Amino acid sequence: MFNDGHGTILKYVWEFYFADGAPRLSEISGKMTEITSLPVRGTGRDTVEPVEFSTDLSFECVSDVKVHLYTHNSQQRNTESDRFSVERGQFIKLKGTKTDSTLLWTTILALEALGGVDTSANLDEDRSERGRKQRQKYNYRISEAELLKRHRKTRFWSRVLFLILILLSPVLLLWMICLSLWEGIRK
Repeated sequence: MFNDGHGTILKYVWEFYFADGAPRLSEISGKMTEITSLPVRGTGRDTVEPVEFSTDLSFECVSDVKVHLYTHNSQQRNTESDRFSVERGQFIKLKGTKTDSTLLWTTILALEALGGVDTSANLDEDRSERGRKQRQKYNYRISEAELLKRHRKTRFWSRVLFLILILLSPVLLLWMICLSLWEGIRK
């Protein structure tokens, strides 16, 4: 099967609400290590009261693949997350840009295990059957060798898809020009 469903996530943003304040970075990385059995590296530091940080997290064996986490107390809120009180609580925003799905889902599972409530725009997809299957798929221990194998497969398939896109670009460009001309003629 194509990369067994482990691939690169191009861009994803999640937001988690913590009623009693955000957990410390050491708690988040510890929970991620507990889930996967792989050591996690954070590049930032957190303050103690209130907990504040802006950091990149990665597995130590694949340190070039990262997710970004930062805390905030309030922002432009959408209606779904307006129900959360910002007086005591805190939000952690998780941004994954060109990141591995294993790292992203492990971070999501760790934040949820530490009491985070998902308030992001992904809420409907997150509660769907697909979201539940993703959680089950990544909620287990993994060896460093298996993670490196996943990472190599992901890079290989990303390069293959990029090559196919380059080879097909003249055809796609011609197709777009023809469609534009056809729309112009029809009007």
